[in-house]
Amino acid sequence: MKIDKNKIRSAIVAAIEADKLKTILTTPSDSAKQIVELALECEHDIRDITISNGQTSYRFTAWLAPILLGRAYFRAGIDDALAWLDRILQIRESELSIVMPLWGLKAERPLDLTEQVRLLPATEFSQSHYLSQFMRPSPQNLPTYRWEPPSSVLLKRQTIESIFAAADEIAEVDWSELDQLHDIRNCLALAGPVAVAGDIQWMEFTNPDLSDFISGTWSRAQEIQAHILDFGSFDPELAIALVPAFLNLTGEARNKIYLASDRFVRALWRHDAGEAALELGITLDSLLGDGAGELVFKVGLRAALLIGGDLNERQQRREIVKKAYDLRSKVVHNGTAAKTVTFQGQNRLTKDFVGLAIRETAEVVRKVIILGGVPNWNDVELSGQV
Repeated sequence: MKIDKNKIRSAIVAAIEADKLKTILTTPSDSAKQIVELALECEHDIRDITISNGQTSYRFTAWLAPILLGRAYFRAGIDDALAWLDRILQIRESELSIVMPLWGLKAERPLDLTEQVRLLPATEFSQSHYLSQFMRPSPQNLPTYRWEPPSSVLLKRQTIESIFAAADEIAEVDWSELDQLHDIRNCLALAGPVAVAGDIQWMEFTNPDLSDFISGTWSRAQEIQAHILDFGSFDPELAIALVPAFLNLTGEARNKIYLASDRFVRALWRHDAGEAALELGITLDSLLGDGAGELVFKVGLRAALLIGGDLNERQQRREIVKKAYDLRSKVVHNGTAAKTVTFQGQNRLTKDFVGLAIRETAEVVRKVIILGGVPNWNDVELSGQV
């Protein structure tokens, strides 16, 4: 694309002159921006194109005018602004990342979870314009966990074949791409298990010349707002094994495991131990149940057979599942759970027992993910092993 730099330079000079008498100027005035935009509209090669990040498109000249002026006014001057414009016009293919900050999960080092997906400490992505806003939290933020800065960042790398498109073309939004980081976040909660939250996303170009091209943040409404994310610790090796297997799931296996992982994360967010037991019951039932009779017996037996171990370990696992189902039933019928639970002949605080149930449930979900789906329970029950 070719442009007449002299005409654009003259327009920028005229815009600066238009704002010269203003004593307080934090951004170029609308009249100054209009001067430059009109000059850009005269450039045949750029007047009929949009700039796109694959999800959002803007008319190029309208987006360009305030950024050119901002660089000329507040950065390195007109020459720098025009040099930047020249670089922009040469860009064809460009890399970007879909970004999701995470709270509760502490990544000690960068992890490549797939060829496109990376997890890294938040401090290693602090140059991000949007992330910097979350790194300076306020007690007025909601939900409560955002009173602290995010501990990690989840990135999904993509390549845009061309950032320019015809003005009448609308960017096609691939919603499955935008949902994928939520699914991976749920999978990461199993890698510990660890309580993790993150519902905000945005896009950032790798090329710093495109850093001014931002499309805002978006988020998915969370039915449950996590209060304190202090359960468990993150296991990076488990994450590296689980995420690719999780993303490779297909068909009915995928639907069941995605439901189970979503309910498992909700259990970690619940403030009340009885409500957490409700979520764990749905998680286990979606993978180990079949809708027939003797549900508690079947689910307990299948959990024990699925994870394995010696006789004592299997007996303990089955008892944990049975007690978790008992808790669920009490919440359903009585509206609340008792403060204590009798487990292995001893009274335990219900919240402490639910912690045990969370860990056992995580093992069940992890095993099904690694297997690639729910096993044939008839064969497992007859053979006694997976």
